Amino acid sequence: MSEMSPLLRLVLVTMRMACQALAILLVLIIGVFLWSKHGPSGFEFLQGDWGMLVVMSTLLVLSLYLARGAGRELGGPRPE
Repeated sequence: MSEMSPLLRLVLVTMRMACQALAILLVLIIGVFLWSKHGPSGFEFLQGDWGMLVVMSTLLVLSLYLARGAGRELGGPRPE
């Protein structure tokens, strides 16, 4: 693999930091959402709440996966 250009390195670093910030934001949003749904008798979910949790969790996993991929690309050559 050839040496990475400075612009590409900047794009990958920015993308990795943005994905990590998005993951933190999604964890906070999911936490606040679950906190708002907790009542005296436990969690009280409506029908659409499960769909929102699935979508937010999927976005969280994909964001972490993208940040991992950018980090591996920035890490340099890997032994095979």
